Amino acid sequence: MKNINKLSNIIKTTDGPFLTVIVPNPLTVSDLSKAKLKMKDVAMQAEEKLRHAYPTINVDDYMKQLRPYTDDPNQWDDVKSRACAIIVGPDRVTVEDLNHEVNQSSVTVSEHPNWLKLAQNTVEQTHLILALNYDSYRLFQASSSHIEELELASDAPGTLPETLGTNELKGGQLNFNSYDGGVSFHGHNEKSQEVKNDQRNYYQAISTYLREHFPLEKTEVVLYALPQNAAVLREALNYDSAISELFEPSSPAKLSMNEISERIATIIQDGIEANINQLHSDYERFTNLGQTTDDLSQLIDCARNGQIETLIICENTSSPGYLTRSELDTSSEFAKKQ
Repeated sequence: MKNINKLSNIIKTTDGPFLTVIVPNPLTVSDLSKAKLKMKDVAMQAEEKLRHAYPTINVDDYMKQLRPYTDDPNQWDDVKSRACAIIVGPDRVTVEDLNHEVNQSSVTVSEHPNWLKLAQNTVEQTHLILALNYDSYRLFQASSSHIEELELASDAPGTLPETLGTNELKGGQLNFNSYDGGVSFHGHNEKSQEVKNDQRNYYQAISTYLREHFPLEKTEVVLYALPQNAAVLREALNYDSAISELFEPSSPAKLSMNEISERIATIIQDGIEANINQLHSDYERFTNLGQTTDDLSQLIDCARNGQIETLIICENTSSPGYLTRSELDTSSEFAKKQ
């Protein structure tokens, strides 16, 4: 699992207690109207659980931080995902996008944020899709269930001529014909190498933009490009670990958004199926070696120590319990209500 250290860090957080509120994102006017009513109940649950679990803390401090979000769901305008987690600690509140579906709100209190819900964010990997042509490009963000084109920042490279400028184009006097994102050359004084240098310089500008604006050490780049263009980009990026093994070796130059989305969805799905097959194989192998467990107490200990390689979470299942600083409580009445 990618970014598993994030789960370990959540488990190790001990400056709580924490209140974790998981809520669907009201994306429509109708959803917003319903959310306003539901959030009143959420606020009541949060206050009741805090007072029951931690009678000595100042609950008002927590509610003061939570109420702007429960009183006015418009506070979530900057949340673009399908759901979010509002995490309230003793002296701070954090709102985190969730990349998985949430059907109803939930409220939990513990020494840690609700790590099981937050851990699901590490399961669905997000890809950055670079649809690359010789002299232009587009960026998309894609997961198994959602694809969107990204708006480029003001400092992003434009087309090749816009980025390099006519004074900088070494092959500027060379005539070339574009074909599905590729290029053929003819012209004066054999300037095809200079045109290739222009392409490399342009791709270096694109790679610099990607490195500065996206966490390439965490988010893989899926290339949608002709093989010859992909090869030049790999040279320019000089960071092969950022390039996904998923690759579409064709030109996106004349395709619509829907056509690109359909092809990207197929690529991502093929990758997911390959990962699932590998996961089944790994699970069988590690089970035979005695290196798997479904004991929740052991899982928590392993997570605290950063010893989980892969965490498999079954959809729509839960296990009641209350995690304290020293143990997992699954038997008390309070724990059973979590």
